[in-house]
Amino acid sequence: MGINRSQFKKILNNIDQKRLRNQQRHYDRKDKVYKQLTGLKAIDERIASLSSGATRKVIKNPARREEIMTTLKSEIGTLTKQKEALLIDHGYSVDYLKPLFDCKDCEDTGFIEGERCHCLKNELMNFAYGQSNLGHILSQENFSTYSLDYYSAKAAAEGKKSPKDIARRNYKICCDFAAKFGQNYSNLLLHGQAGLGKTFLCNSIAKEVLDQGHSVIYLTAFHLFKLISEYRFRNDDDQVSYDDIQAIFEPMGCPCMS
Repeated sequence: MGINRSQFKKILNNIDQKRLRNQQRHYDRKDKVYKQLTGLKAIDERIASLSSGATRKVIKNPARREEIMTTLKSEIGTLTKQKEALLIDHGYSVDYLKPLFDCKDCEDTGFIEGERCHCLKNELMNFAYGQSNLGHILSQENFSTYSLDYYSAKAAAEGKKSPKDIARRNYKICCDFAAKFGQNYSNLLLHGQAGLGKTFLCNSIAKEVLDQGHSVIYLTAFHLFKLISEYRFRNDDDQVSYDDIQAIFEPMGCPCMS
């Protein structure tokens, strides 16, 4: 992906902050309810005591493990029902004291059995979108909104392809390029008169590539050449470091849109 180590670490830190905030919210809820419902804290303490007691019993007598666990499950079930009834009687939901998570699948860790959770993938994708400088444009200009209705089906001359046929061919080429991005290391140059849909197709490719988890940098040729010339000639008024130039190309498989 086109995200360096420090950026990835920052994203993980943001997920950690979410988990810590939710933990604090959970502690605050428990503190509030315990002060209001003294019997509730006693029930939780009893559940904890039964659990630790059952663990000791199993260690002393492993052969009775199934019996001990069955008894524990029954006793905790009874206490849980008492707890839920107490919460409901005082206007709380039954799950009010359960741990809070933004993502219940990974419990705000970002990983499930060593694999990236969908929430982390979304964070990475959102970061890539933010870095692309394309913003809301991609929600309007992408392969799913591309239309051939703007192109004439009539050829300019006999034996020539119609604008619609050409546009359909260009669309397929761009779709294939985006679908295989990161597998086939090739370039794609779109050229032609203004108003033919080149920018639309570039944005469509950008969205597809971003959705795959790559990064996209959007800049004009003028901006690119300006950065390179400033680094080359070291203008005192506006020097550009090597890192500034490198940052343009560092993301692996990062298409530069111009």
